[in-house]
Amino acid sequence: MVTKNDFWPWIIVFFGLLFSMIRSTTDRCYSMFYLHWMYEYDIEYTYVSMVMGAFYVGYAASGLLCLVLVKYWSLRQLMIACGMLAAVSTSLAVIHLPFWCVVALFGAIPGLCFGMQLPLVLRNVTNCVPKNRRVLALQLVFMGYGLGPFLGCPTWQVLISNYTWRGAILIISAIYLHTVAVAGTMNPNAKMIEPLKVQNSAKDKVNVSVSRQTQVVDAPNCCGSKTLQSIYFQFDLGFFTLPATYIMLLFFSGFVSGVAVTVSYIVPYGIQELGLTEVQASFLPSAIAVGEMSAKVIVGMFFHKIKESRRKLLVSVEFLIAAVLLAILSSLRGYISVMILCVGIGLLEGATDGILVNYFVEIFPEKYFAAANSYLNLIGFLIVSVANLLAGITVDQTGKLSNVLYLGASMYVAASVGMFLLHIRCPTKKQQNVTFSQLSE
Repeated sequence: MVTKNDFWPWIIVFFGLLFSMIRSTTDRCYSMFYLHWMYEYDIEYTYVSMVMGAFYVGYAASGLLCLVLVKYWSLRQLMIACGMLAAVSTSLAVIHLPFWCVVALFGAIPGLCFGMQLPLVLRNVTNCVPKNRRVLALQLVFMGYGLGPFLGCPTWQVLISNYTWRGAILIISAIYLHTVAVAGTMNPNAKMIEPLKVQNSAKDKVNVSVSRQTQVVDAPNCCGSKTLQSIYFQFDLGFFTLPATYIMLLFFSGFVSGVAVTVSYIVPYGIQELGLTEVQASFLPSAIAVGEMSAKVIVGMFFHKIKESRRKLLVSVEFLIAAVLLAILSSLRGYISVMILCVGIGLLEGATDGILVNYFVEIFPEKYFAAANSYLNLIGFLIVSVANLLAGITVDQTGKLSNVLYLGASMYVAASVGMFLLHIRCPTKKQQNVTFSQLSE
């Protein structure tokens, strides 16, 4: 007999998909506004790219803020607050203000809010979906990263054409309110980090004692004072003592930088280099999104059948091929051939989001799950902001949008190297647990 409990986890997955669609449409489709902003404010690519750069700065800053707030606020409370803030901020961006206000209100603040909401959604999914279906569930959630731009970029272009860019932003602010509805699927009392329960049995007391000994071992020798030790544990700085942290950072920053730089300039590239209309160019991010959605379906269905020891190596090879395709893209001129190549690029890098969450669970101890999301977002998206600004400067100095594609390709190569290093060097969580046990003894 089918019960409510059988359906509820997939309802949560659906609302997670809705959130990822809204979040991914935002940064993937900023380029729809670039030429309009350049015309109205009489600025160059270096300046319009600051909107996406500010989005990623806010996204990065959300890591530290979220790491603190999740200790005191429930998932639902924080989700609602962020959704309301993003909607109000974006609606204020339509007022006739200097361009830096657009950068802050439509870029930085939504990035800050979405950056805090994403780990809340992921935690809600991983808490409610059975472990044997978790890969499929996460791939379905992250399918929004493809479905969102696929539907959103042409839609944003239609909104801009019919209501001007200010009217389009006002409608988008209303769409952001739908992230508040996602909070309805969250337990009112659920938190990212559950408080330590009262231990009654002698066995539980021993476990608490061992846990405290492990924390002392984890703390560096420099944290002598109680204040420094408090900061160390409050902000989970032990995350930076793990060797996997820096290798994962190389992969993550290369992955998100490559995607961001590519989607940020693919529409202007189509209009100015390929001679496409605005509507035609708006389908280039959609073509990448088609590949990404296909990849998520394929990986969700078959990833668990791949031998575990070969999974990271496969991902490394995929990013290397994606780098080659992105470099080849600049030499193509036919609209159909460019669309097909965009689908191929999306197919190769599209399933990384859901896989990455599984790597967090596999590589890092459970107590560092929130820290992995927060600190990788913080550092990785700061790197994205710099890369996006560098891309804008490159275009303004050289006058060639095709150079951005080479920059994106080099970032995919960095991601490939990072994943290869994860394949050959990173210990699994089981190996780390053995090490901690030996230290505690």
